[in-house]
Amino acid sequence: MELGESRTILVIRVSDSRVLQIVARSLFLAIVIVTLPMLIPTIRSMSRMSESDINLLRSEALPVVFRDLADQGHLKNGDKGLVLSGRTDVEFGIFDGVESEVVKESDLPRQERIRDGVFDFVFASSLENGAFIDRVTKTGGLVVSDLTDYRSTDLFLGDFDYKIVYVRQFGSTVLGMKKVGPGKRGSSKAHFRNRRLLGSTPYARKLALKGLEDVMLEPPTEGNAKNFRYLPDLLGDDSLSGYEKRMFINVGSHDEKKHSLKWFLNNYPTKNHAFETYHLNVAAYRSRPRVSDWLIENVQEHDFVVMKAEAGAVEEMVERKAMHLVDELFLECRNQWRDGEDDTGKNTRAYWECLALYGRLIDAGVAVHQWWG
Repeated sequence: MELGESRTILVIRVSDSRVLQIVARSLFLAIVIVTLPMLIPTIRSMSRMSESDINLLRSEALPVVFRDLADQGHLKNGDKGLVLSGRTDVEFGIFDGVESEVVKESDLPRQERIRDGVFDFVFASSLENGAFIDRVTKTGGLVVSDLTDYRSTDLFLGDFDYKIVYVRQFGSTVLGMKKVGPGKRGSSKAHFRNRRLLGSTPYARKLALKGLEDVMLEPPTEGNAKNFRYLPDLLGDDSLSGYEKRMFINVGSHDEKKHSLKWFLNNYPTKNHAFETYHLNVAAYRSRPRVSDWLIENVQEHDFVVMKAEAGAVEEMVERKAMHLVDELFLECRNQWRDGEDDTGKNTRAYWECLALYGRLIDAGVAVHQWWG
């Protein structure tokens, strides 16, 4: 600053270390800005490599899985196999007594030339091409894939007639499915493929399931308060918008109808949306309850379905592949707090049986809660 003939100079003293820190950070920021466009392709490539590293068809993982399947009796000498992969460098000719070939997922002309039902087993890096996999697999044959893509696995099991016979952890979860019969299941495909909630990305569904309350590993004492983390709260305020219909279904005896409906209206976060309520009286059935038949007939692909049901009805829905039609389930499992039968006359279960059913539902991607009285 200059006034007349005098000059005043303002000097700010900064320690040498402080100056070096400022200079170093400035240089680092400049380098990042300059090199970021060049780093993005490398980062994406590393991400793809990371995903492929956990693939079932890694050269080091495949022999381990194959030998374990053979030890379990799922594969035997003389079997003919197919490896369906996005890669061409998969080595599969190292197993004695097994005739096999590798086909790329993108090689449609070669896939079309393969005859129906010629393979005893198929190793697939993905189940996206489910129609081809099912066509070339013999009835009684085995389809093996890893469980990194929950959506395609759910669709495959919903579309085709398979049962899970093998589950192992090799970095990722490896699933073995036995072909029970030819052709598609029928109506389950139309209901499940376009289910709005369960058709969401595996990542979004996994986050929602992670947000559920912790499982009670020991029988709770009577009077334990229900502390549910409801699905609409986990998914956000707008999660119930866009559905054509929202439904609450109570499955149980006539005596439970009024209590369950009152609980739902007083506690469930409807987010200012109207819910249609239904009661299915399982006591009216002479044999095992066929809740799944009612669901298949009445639930559409754009409906949001909340259900409260006893374990017996839930097991029937699981067996008949109808559990996909329920978005949120309150599982009532009467366990052996009392000996013999409870006061409703229904047989009770060992507590571990209740936990096992709960675990099966969680593993299948169902938002399930333990209901206690």
